[in-house]
Amino acid sequence: MRTELLAAGWQTTVPIESAASACPVTQCEQSTVISQDRMDHLAPKPHSLQFFGIRQNILASVEQSLDNLLTPLIGHRLPTPLPAITHQQSMRRYGCSTPDLRYGMEIIDCSSIVRGTRFRIFSQVLEQGGFVRGIRVVGGAAKLSRKGIDELTHLLVQHADVAGISWFRAEPGGRLWSTFSKNLEPEILQGLQQAFRAESGDLLLLLADTWTKTCIGLDFLRTRIARELDIMPHQEFCLIWLIDDSHKPQSTQATWPGSETAEHDTSTSATLLTHSYRFRLVTNGREIGRGQTIHAAEIASADTKAGWQLDELTEQFIFTLDVYHLAQTLAAFSRQRIVPCMPATQLAKDISLYNHF
Repeated sequence: MRTELLAAGWQTTVPIESAASACPVTQCEQSTVISQDRMDHLAPKPHSLQFFGIRQNILASVEQSLDNLLTPLIGHRLPTPLPAITHQQSMRRYGCSTPDLRYGMEIIDCSSIVRGTRFRIFSQVLEQGGFVRGIRVVGGAAKLSRKGIDELTHLLVQHADVAGISWFRAEPGGRLWSTFSKNLEPEILQGLQQAFRAESGDLLLLLADTWTKTCIGLDFLRTRIARELDIMPHQEFCLIWLIDDSHKPQSTQATWPGSETAEHDTSTSATLLTHSYRFRLVTNGREIGRGQTIHAAEIASADTKAGWQLDELTEQFIFTLDVYHLAQTLAAFSRQRIVPCMPATQLAKDISLYNHF
């Protein structure tokens, strides 16, 4: 096995639960897709930090290593332990799986507040099983003009395929006003003001559509408004764990061979609609690394029941399954992803990463 690993380009050193011993297990070939936080054509084999260990210690080990790495660069120590939320919480509060915490504008679900209204834009969506959700832009009434809102609406329709934006301006005393506010009952306007905690000068932006479209649309609005109004503190470095990463509710495989299912998920369905115990670390809206709890023989048996033949599984994942016997949990973090997230670094074109990095 050792000879086969060397022939495949694997290094022999395996780091175990220690930031001091963290080093690459392998230099993997990477995707050719160019994104704003990666320059794949400059570093065909990026260096990565990989950790092995038991689940209870792996997150602390990663945090310790990143703290040692980043403290000289950002000028202060990381506030460990880092905050953690689930995938479902991230989608509910931020509309995406890579939330940027440097600015507020958390999403508020106000479906229950507007339910029963005579305002057809809201009532029709709710009758069809949709949602009414929105964000509060502090001081946005003075910063975003009607023309600016119209431009945002045009971009949003193209990006998320939603019907449009329902907006409210908070008047003195917190009273909400809009071009259609006369069509909403007073108790609903008061409920919206209380739910968003709107104060004079704030701007509320609401979307009425399916869950997926409201997530996509509000995530777009959060990011776009933060940049346009320059309320994104570029010198901040915010990290957050996403634990128990979930799947979309469709008949696809949500876990993959070797992944432990989450403790609360005991599904044995052939569609494999289960939650795997995975975790990701997100920095300023970008994922810099991920990991998952690994099992070997136990999962091989479960995968066979779900349609995998054991000989087929062994043939396709021989190297992976053999390495999984070494540890329970794996986490990998690419320096090529971490560096572009440094303060004052906005796009991949701002830096160049070569193999000597």
